[in-house]
Amino acid sequence: LFVFNSAFQLIETGLAPAANDALGWGPVETSAILGGMSVLMVGCMILVMVLSSKRVKDTIIMGIGCMCWTVGGTMMFFLWRRGAKPWHFVVPMIIAVAGFPFIAPSNRSKFTKAVDRIPLLDGKQGMMQAVLSMFASVAGFATPGFVAAYVLRHPEEIDGSSNQRELNASALYVAILPVFVLIGIFFLDRRETKQRLEKEESLGVTDEATQLLAGRHHEGRGFTVVAMQQDMDIRTEMARRASLQVAGTGIPLMMVASERERQDKLHAQMKEFDWSEFVDEDEES
Repeated sequence: LFVFNSAFQLIETGLAPAANDALGWGPVETSAILGGMSVLMVGCMILVMVLSSKRVKDTIIMGIGCMCWTVGGTMMFFLWRRGAKPWHFVVPMIIAVAGFPFIAPSNRSKFTKAVDRIPLLDGKQGMMQAVLSMFASVAGFATPGFVAAYVLRHPEEIDGSSNQRELNASALYVAILPVFVLIGIFFLDRRETKQRLEKEESLGVTDEATQLLAGRHHEGRGFTVVAMQQDMDIRTEMARRASLQVAGTGIPLMMVASERERQDKLHAQMKEFDWSEFVDEDEES
């Protein structure tokens, strides 16, 4: 999220001065383009919801978003130049911004599952989500200064250059950093797939130490009443969504596939759980 929030700052910070110098756009034209980007993000969010409902993996969805920012960032560097046509500015932004809805929900979903698998972080899901949001927010106030100082070119530099580009080569961070993220996603997916296959193989191996009757256990975090209350309590869900809205993080109108599977699993576990030992004696009488 830090990488893509910082990439988004290139558009928010650099579009107005670059478009003014290259195309003569004022605040009205710039605001209209940014408003159109908001509509585009809503449409892409709907597409992400459809893909999630089709059980598309979070890794694939994030990969699509990374590729969008790599292509869009490269086009912004080469096409944003003095004397360019309006579509030279608009098309790269459309490609880049379209990738953001593919990244934010899926990234948070994978982060949530990763925290959930670590026993030491049991019950610390809210704190870890806050840490993630804080690091993502750092890009919002750190990157604009970097863009203004090292990415945008002054009119004097553009006059003396042969390519007439509005951005320095440092603007390619928008295209390069998502490549590293994409590589990391690829290796992470390979590791998770390997662990899943090893686990499936180990479940099919039996020896003299194997129990005749499988003990009742649950995967992942400990199956406790507190854990279920944290996951299923409507107050916890309301607080989580409120904190995401305050942080400016997009919330899809539908759950992604992994969240839906997790909720279905919790519902099934609640039906199987023996609640009698937690019922107060006074209530029984």
